[in-house]
Amino acid sequence: AAVAAEAASQSPPFLSTTSSSKRKTTRERSDEDDEVIEVEDFSSDSYLLAKSYFDLREYTRAASVLAEESDSKSRFLRLYATYLAGERRKEEQAIEEAGPLEESNSTNEELPAIERELQ
Repeated sequence: AAVAAEAASQSPPFLSTTSSSKRKTTRERSDEDDEVIEVEDFSSDSYLLAKSYFDLREYTRAASVLAEESDSKSRFLRLYATYLAGERRKEEQAIEEAGPLEESNSTNEELPAIERELQ
């Protein structure tokens, strides 16, 4: 049982990963040929925290964690999380105002701010 657990925890020889808080390098073997491809992912701790919040559908928290980040990946996640938080709020308001089956005039209040930032 110990040997099986140890074997399961080891990566196959064509996939090795080294990581630190800022950089993760993954070596993958391409199926088409025996060329080794190195993929580098520079992710800040705040991006990884925000991504975790996003995966848990905590959109407002995810957006607030990335408020000070300026790279394109963080900006996208922040704006998308803000959009989804606004959509969730819009749906909640629609249910409160009109009920689940009736039409509502609720709008996503985050859209003007997102549009201003994208211009």
